Amino acid sequence: MLETLSIDKINRVIEDVRFCDTSSKHTLQYYLENPQQTQAPKMKRYRLQFEDLANELIEFLFEYLAPHELLYSFKELNRRLTSIVNFQPLCLPDNRYMNFDVYYDYLTSIIPKHTSQIVYLHLSERYSPHAVEFFRNEIPINKLSWFSLKAITIDDLPLVADFAFVVPILTELPRLRSLYLRMNCIYSNTYLIGLERARPQFVIHENLHTLIIKQCSRNLLVELLDQGHLPKLCRLHVTFYAAHDPHDEKVIDPEALKQIYVPELRYIKIELHEGVGWIFKYLEELQRASQLEDLVIHGFMISNVFVSDVPRVDELRRWLLLTKLKQFNFQMRIKMRWLPGCEESLNDLLDDYIQAIGDESLKKSRILKIFYPSMSLVKQMKINESISKGDDESRSSNLVHNDTVDENCKEMDIYEMEYMRDELIQRTKAVSCWHHLKKLNLEGDLPDNDGIVGENIPYLLHIAHRSPYFRELHIKSDVDFGRVLASNNELGILLSSQLEILSFTGEQENCSLRRLVNIVDKLFSHPSSSSPCLKQLTLKVNAHPSSWLTAHNLVRGIGKMFDRFSKLNRFNLHCPKFSAFQKQKYNLSELASQWSVISSFRQPRMIRSYEYRHKPHMLEIWL
Repeated sequence: MLETLSIDKINRVIEDVRFCDTSSKHTLQYYLENPQQTQAPKMKRYRLQFEDLANELIEFLFEYLAPHELLYSFKELNRRLTSIVNFQPLCLPDNRYMNFDVYYDYLTSIIPKHTSQIVYLHLSERYSPHAVEFFRNEIPINKLSWFSLKAITIDDLPLVADFAFVVPILTELPRLRSLYLRMNCIYSNTYLIGLERARPQFVIHENLHTLIIKQCSRNLLVELLDQGHLPKLCRLHVTFYAAHDPHDEKVIDPEALKQIYVPELRYIKIELHEGVGWIFKYLEELQRASQLEDLVIHGFMISNVFVSDVPRVDELRRWLLLTKLKQFNFQMRIKMRWLPGCEESLNDLLDDYIQAIGDESLKKSRILKIFYPSMSLVKQMKINESISKGDDESRSSNLVHNDTVDENCKEMDIYEMEYMRDELIQRTKAVSCWHHLKKLNLEGDLPDNDGIVGENIPYLLHIAHRSPYFRELHIKSDVDFGRVLASNNELGILLSSQLEILSFTGEQENCSLRRLVNIVDKLFSHPSSSSPCLKQLTLKVNAHPSSWLTAHNLVRGIGKMFDRFSKLNRFNLHCPKFSAFQKQKYNLSELASQWSVISSFRQPRMIRSYEYRHKPHMLEIWL
């Protein structure tokens, strides 16, 4: 299977470059990035085979293959290809898109034999129960084996103290240039003691350029940046959560970070649910040295204590003008929507900014948005209505902005047609191809005057037909809309051939697991030339667990989905939290083990091929 997949990929590329100039790597790249082209202009035409390609072109082609495809397809074919494969840099793909058997093969075979070739590692615990734990148990991290590793991304780390994971990575991987961690940290009463004991382990890392930590304590950040531990750090992105941050008094009001400790730091983004005043004090020396080029602060005030911590206009203006750089960009977006007991101080603060930026809507929205240098904070001017850079990155993929159509969008929302303007619908339908669209979000519509639902389904079909890279669909609807959706033969055939990720949320209390399973099963049961390619399925059941949540229904419903989707590697089930905790017999944590035992007897092939984890309201299965 792996060999066929890789050979097919290579053959498609070879067919595209069969008439290209073999000495031009740029020509090959042109064809890879423009597969619709059949030939490039002004090019010598002569036929070639894969074996005729120069080594550098073969190496370039191999970059487009996952390590398991490359190693199992080309190694040991002949001496030349084996030599190229043995020196090919390997980027380990996100295990979120692997089935469990492939991931296990990486841990037991591929990584141990090719550790020295790996330049990028991506691990994810999201929808992959125990993936990081398996990796840590099977694969030792040390500088002798991983000397080529340049970048690491780890998503949704299981419960762990942040320093217990960050410090060993930086200690054992001195050549690392980029580190991204999304953590679920433990902040116990002993956290500060543990961090104090770990302090001697902090080393000076001479190569780290980019550091991103989602959910980091303020203590850890200060320790990392202090004493020149990261002298080459250029980009920093950290997220704090006040409810869990165990910071002591010293770190609440830390000393200014010395410029000599981080002489290369230029770009900083900070997200927090607490006071922001300490950030300006902490970074003041860098600003005074005209070192910062980009600073973004996103905050959500959850306590009236922090209102007084937001700098006033004069204080903020003074801080911004410390730099002499012409290209310094500053953005601050702070939500202060629910702060009981501090109305007077909050209104006083907002009045101060309204006088500077001229936006009267601040008192209503209670979202303070500052964009510098486009806003001078001196003259009366209307606040920039554009969203911040961070929000722009997350929303730029949406279709609709001021009733215009973005043909390059990556994500699109399709909701009730009654709320969409006719002109916008016509503009959308006029687009011949959505070249970058990957994800669609569909909301079920309400019955019209004749009791008919599903008016936006033809619209969905129209868009999907013109989206060659459409792979992900998120549906929110009731049972009636779901049944109409499932009965659409043309849509079902299209989804079977393209869709890889499906999430279905039943919005009414009659949306039981059985009904959602039947809707999805029927949607993908229409006659098609190929079996469904769905890899990830999420069902969110809104019905009260007493009406459906039993071990028998779990076995039957989940088993039906496994039988329908042979390529499925993730199945996620969610039920309402408020109901899941009321009684143990309606608790997914109590029923998960029963489901596992019964399913293993009914489907023996599953015994060694899946992992699962659970919470009272959630069950995640990794196949």
